[in-house]
This record gives sequence, structure tokens and C-alpha cells, in this order.
Amino acid sequence: MLGGQAGGNARALLGNDAAMRTLAIYSYALLPGLVRLTVKEPVFIDFVLNNRDKILERLLVQ
Repeated sequence: MLGGQAGGNARALLGNDAAMRTLAIYSYALLPGLVRLTVKEPVFIDFVLNNRDKILERLLVQ
């Protein structure tokens, strides 16, 4: 889904801290309840921000 033309847009999104933080907040809300009980939101957001390159790499695998 993120390949081709959208791949460039995904890279731009991951370079924007505010957009990545928003994406992490929405993604955290989608996690299963038991995971949210174990992993607190600030820790999850920091993880996403620190590993954004690895996340993009996994999303763009074809």
C-alpha cells in the first residue's frame, strides 16, 4: 500500500515529528487492552519515534 508514489509520502510523514507522534497516539489506541495495560502510552510513543526507520522499512517491504 505504501509503495511507489505513496512511499515518498510515507517517508516525508516519518520525518515529521508531530505527524509521527499523532500516528503513534492513534496506533496506541488500536492496541489490544492487555498490551495497553502493560505498555504505557509515553513509552509506546517514544518507541515509535526512536524506531521510525525500522517501522518504515517493514511497511515498505514488497
